[in-house]
Formats: sequence, C-alpha cells, structure tokens
Amino acid sequence: MAQNKNSLSNLRKHSTQARKSGELAFKLRIECLERIVADRKANYIPTGDLPSNAKDFYSKNDWIPDTEEREAISLTRNVFYASYNAQLRDDLKVVFEDIKTPLKTKKIVDEQELKIARLENQVKNLASENLNIENEYRRLVVSLNNKIKILETNNRRLTDLLENNSEVIQFPQR
Repeated sequence: MAQNKNSLSNLRKHSTQARKSGELAFKLRIECLERIVADRKANYIPTGDLPSNAKDFYSKNDWIPDTEEREAISLTRNVFYASYNAQLRDDLKVVFEDIKTPLKTKKIVDEQELKIARLENQVKNLASENLNIENEYRRLVVSLNNKIKILETNNRRLTDLLENNSEVIQFPQR
C-alpha cells in the first residue's frame, strides 16, 4: 500500500513536470514563430513557407532556424491539443492570421518609395524655379531703381535748364 502511494505520488510529480515542460515548449515554439514572422515582415520577406495551420506547426521543424534548440521546443500532438493549452492555441491562431495576411508587400513599398523620390525631385525643381523667379524679380527691381535714378537726374537737369533758360529767353513781340 505504501508503495502504491509512492508510485501515485511519483506519477503526479511526473505528470505535473511533463505538463509544465510541454507548456514551456509550446510557448517557446510560439515565440520562435512570432520572432520569425516579425523579422520577415520588417524586411518585407514573404511568409509563405511558415506553418499556417496547427498540424504543420507541431509536426514540422523545417521552419525553425538552426540557432534555436529544436529539442527544447519539440511539440507533440497530445501536448498541442491538451485542454490546459487552449489559451496558447488561441495565441497561435493570431500568429497564423498574421502569416496568412501580410501587411505590405515589397512591391507596394517600392512603389511608395518611388513616389516619394518623384515628389522630392518635384520639390527640388519647384525650389529651383522659385529661386530663378526671385533672382529675376531682384534684377528687375535693381533695373527699375536705376531707371528711376536716371529719370530723376534728367528731370532735375531739365528743370534746372528750364529755370535758367526761362530767365534768359524772351518772348517774341508781335
């Protein structure tokens, strides 16, 4: 009887330990997949070769990078579908949705960058044209100021001549 109690106690301990290690492996596997997806999305790399369903997630290891410890994140079907891992399966569904619906493709990003480059070039051209117009305006202002000075000088000279000549010139008599 005492031996039965010890074996039941050992079985409970082993079961609890197996459950914890299974949960940890499941969490680590999800975190690994999340890191890969985030890295690929940041670099606009397609995610088509990553697992997008439960069976591929727990049965295949070809998507796991060599830098990861594959034994520590190995997962069985029983651990995957265990009732205590329901929340982890829900978290995994979010990652699967992220894999299936990428935010932006490289083509869209390239088009947007090309449009930005065209707009920047247009701004530079407008700034250059604005500078040319401003220089022309300044040149015209200087030219007009010079003409005004010349005309004022001529006006003074002619006014002086008129005043000087008006005293000297006599009107003819009739």
